[in-house]
Amino acid sequence: MDDWELVVVDDGSTDETRSTVEAFAQRCPRRVTYRYQQNLGPAAARNAGVDAARGRYIAFYDSDDLWRPHHLQHCLEAFESCPDVDWVYGSCQLIELATGRQLQASSFHPGGRPHPFMDLSVRSAGNLRVITDPRAAECMITDGLMCGLQCSVLKRRVFDAVRLPLFRVGEDQIFVVHVLKAGFRLAYFDNVHTIYRVHEQGSATRPTDDRSCEKAVTGLRELVRAYEELPGQVSLDQGEQRALHRRLADECFWTLGYSLLWQQGRKAEALGAFRQGLAHAKWDLRLWKTYTVAVLKTALTP
Repeated sequence: MDDWELVVVDDGSTDETRSTVEAFAQRCPRRVTYRYQQNLGPAAARNAGVDAARGRYIAFYDSDDLWRPHHLQHCLEAFESCPDVDWVYGSCQLIELATGRQLQASSFHPGGRPHPFMDLSVRSAGNLRVITDPRAAECMITDGLMCGLQCSVLKRRVFDAVRLPLFRVGEDQIFVVHVLKAGFRLAYFDNVHTIYRVHEQGSATRPTDDRSCEKAVTGLRELVRAYEELPGQVSLDQGEQRALHRRLADECFWTLGYSLLWQQGRKAEALGAFRQGLAHAKWDLRLWKTYTVAVLKTALTP
């Protein structure tokens, strides 16, 4: 494949990125573009890369991940065979960077079982599955479509209509909802296209100490804020609104409030997160029971 360009966006790194890219650019003149910016986060970096790119198709290659050799070829062939498709992706294999140990063989089959998005209605075109289900945005909100940008190729016209929102966490998830609501079509291959390498600094790492817990709390609050702003940005139908309330209730109450804050002994903050979750699930008796018990324990504990 000879028709390609490489745009490297350096989001405020302190390593040897510039010199490495410049050395590579000497071997591939007019194909490599380098852009430096102060650290603004992944969404701003991706948007800058899209702005600098000139091609019909956009693929994101994150610095800590690896593409399988067939990734680009199979995605481009999918666009040729299905002109109505705007976004093609495959699954990720999760590997622990420090040890090389496999954490998950395929992001589409966590625990060996199909991810919920695979129950959506599709149209088959060879090995490609084109999502045709009108519930795709609802599924994206509740469970995700597992269409991470690192394992995807998109047509440029998607970014001409929709920009990545400038959140530092959750921007890729919100972007997918915007893309679906704008009428663009997604399709996927049920095989591994990307090796996703998990490391201590990665967002996929579970909190193990006070510092990583605080990072997780900050990130989750940012994710909640991103989803809370979604109704003001796109028009959601009733099913999508219900899905959004379920997602926010779970994230605020169970993930932020219980799994992070309550377990760390930050009871006052946890109660606040519980109330935030209850605002999205006013009639959930299980949440009210847990909240009531937490209030009593807090009042009775010196």
